[in-house]
Amino acid sequence: MNRRYMFAAAVLSLMITAAAGCGNTPTAENSSTASPQAVPAAEATAEDASQQGQDDGGSEKDGANREGAENNGPESTAPENKEAGNEAAGNSEAENPELIFIGGKVRSVSQDSFVLSRTLYEESDGGQGSVVVMPEAGSPAEELVTIRCMDSTVFLRWTIKGGGEDIKEEEAAFSELQDGTGLEAQGYFDGDEFIAEKVIIEVYE
Repeated sequence: MNRRYMFAAAVLSLMITAAAGCGNTPTAENSSTASPQAVPAAEATAEDASQQGQDDGGSEKDGANREGAENNGPESTAPENKEAGNEAAGNSEAENPELIFIGGKVRSVSQDSFVLSRTLYEESDGGQGSVVVMPEAGSPAEELVTIRCMDSTVFLRWTIKGGGEDIKEEEAAFSELQDGTGLEAQGYFDGDEFIAEKVIIEVYE
């Protein structure tokens, strides 16, 4: 009888011990489970704080950059645009010079140029307009201009009849120029020389 009770007591003791061990195991598991959750939460908090700091800093930096761009933008670009505009205007004038006509008589001819004694205009004595004056060759009143011809210069011959009522226009050539030839040249001045784009030889009948 005593052995049976003792055996029963031993079995009961083992059961209690086993029950106690099983009861502690979930606690440990819960503890180990809770710890990994706590670490990422802390890391997430640190990352959020770092990200927020970067965002705040980036916003401040972007704001400063925008403010700087607003303050400096017009001042930095205006001079460049103005300079570019002036340069474009200068190139346009150089490429498209104003064309004018000058007339007179040929005094000498060179390989690709000739000297023109320009026709002068003076006020009439009655003040009713101007009169054409053609200075004599070699006189101090002569105004001589060197006319430079290019490969693209166009030569025309006008045969004028009836004081200009009838004009016959034909193609001409540089070789037709000689001392005393009357003509008009269209072009522009390049320094002291006149660059001719068109030369009209005038022949009066």
